[in-house]
Amino acid sequence: MKRLLVVALGLMLVFALAAMAQETAGGKISWGLKAGLGLANVTGDSAKADPGWSKKARMGFGGGAMVEYKLSPAIAARLELLYMMKGAKYDSGSVKITAKTDYLEFPLTVQISPQMKGKIQPTFFAGPYLGMLLSGKFKTEGYADAAENGEFDVKDSLMKKTDFGITFGAGFDYKMEKAAITFDLRYDLGMSKVRKLVGTENTEAPNDKLTGIFFLVGYKFGY
Repeated sequence: MKRLLVVALGLMLVFALAAMAQETAGGKISWGLKAGLGLANVTGDSAKADPGWSKKARMGFGGGAMVEYKLSPAIAARLELLYMMKGAKYDSGSVKITAKTDYLEFPLTVQISPQMKGKIQPTFFAGPYLGMLLSGKFKTEGYADAAENGEFDVKDSLMKKTDFGITFGAGFDYKMEKAAITFDLRYDLGMSKVRKLVGTENTEAPNDKLTGIFFLVGYKFGY
């Protein structure tokens, strides 16, 4: 319930800013929604699979709201509020462990749009993002002892509250009258360690960092 409340409040904030800016920006503001799927993973020495185990990407949802301000016909600044499912999957035979880390992310990117005739407008973008941890869980399956199987909350015990990284990618807008359908393929490159230092055996926290590639489709108003 708390996660849904945070997402809802964030969406309301984005829409409120878009509505206020639209009144004063002379058509330079566009806003909308987007959603899609991604493949997330975890990098770092501490995230490597142990001997006999394999590591795979975790498929998950990504989506939320966006506000875009045109600095010129070819350049724009975009602020997004996105719910992103990240993590990774490990398996050894019938035993499976899924690291499920879900974030509320705020990417701020610069959009470069080469001007072309027709309804297709390509875009290239890059910029930083800040992620706020909403959920952190380990799901285990396939152990002979039933007590070892289940979903365990590690948000407070193992995970840091924030993540920071760079997102970049490309896409295109299909232009319509005062609106557009938008498509983008992006790569999130985590730059900060996301796990806490636990116990006294080590002198620094595990170097787990998050990555993910997402394909998102959206609809923009005020194009």
